[in-house]
This record gives sequence, C-alpha cells and structure tokens, in this order.
Amino acid sequence: MRWEREDGFAVLACVSSAGRVRLLGADVALFTHDVATTLRTGGETVTSYEQETIVFRRTAHGWIAEHEHLSPRQG
Repeated sequence: MRWEREDGFAVLACVSSAGRVRLLGADVALFTHDVATTLRTGGETVTSYEQETIVFRRTAHGWIAEHEHLSPRQG
C-alpha cells in the first residue's frame, strides 16, 4: 500500500477491553468495547483511544456485522 511505503504507516498495537454484548431481540446484537490503537505514520508514533460499536444481524448463514462506529475517548 502507498501509505505504508511512503508514509511508513504501521499499526503497532491494538488492545480491546471492556467488551460488552447486548441482544436486541433474537436477530440483532450490539458489541461495544474500548480500543487503544498505537500506530506509526510519518515517523511519529501516536495512540488513539476509542469506543467501538458493531451491530450484528443473524442471517441464515450466521451472524454478520452490518455496521461499525468508532467514537473518540479520553486516554
């Protein structure tokens, strides 16, 4: 990828914590967790703290992720 070659982009670590699952009826589930991601780009290393929510839907073939959302958090 260009951003890896030219900018030195790399994900160095990604830590998930405080995972929670909430069922909404028989066919929808929400998964939320806190995510700390450390990456390098342009010679700088930064860590971002976010809360991620993923909406899953049950299908005939199993659970599939339909939507993902990240919100910033304080570190």
